[in-house]
Amino acid sequence: NNSHECIGCSQDLICDDDDDCVSDGSPNLIFAPLSPNGKRVAKDIESSVDDDPRKLAAIERMCPNWKENIQLAQVQTDPDDLNNALQNVQKAKTDLENMKEKILQAFFDRHQTLKLYEKSLQSSINRLSGNENEDDGL
Repeated sequence: NNSHECIGCSQDLICDDDDDCVSDGSPNLIFAPLSPNGKRVAKDIESSVDDDPRKLAAIERMCPNWKENIQLAQVQTDPDDLNNALQNVQKAKTDLENMKEKILQAFFDRHQTLKLYEKSLQSSINRLSGNENEDDGL
């Protein structure tokens, strides 16, 4: 079975300019060229990224070979492999969202703690300088 996980950055598929797909050097990994419909779908997806400079920059930072991943998905013929890959991508998105929430909570917690310490230290400085009633604005 030549299934590949379509998450992250895959370098399994390398196509030359003639759209003839070749192996990446791994044994038994030769892919058929894209069908006309597959080419159209891949081109539409690629255009949706190419037309958005911020999206393109982000995707290329994460996976310089993203276009090959798009093409790889379009040459797959096993629905089970495609559904498995889709579930993996969806799980990765959910994990990323959960990680984002934890990072934001940690940021908020740290910010609140630093504000508290700043207020305490500023109050102590004000006390020592005789400005105990001065509002520190924190």
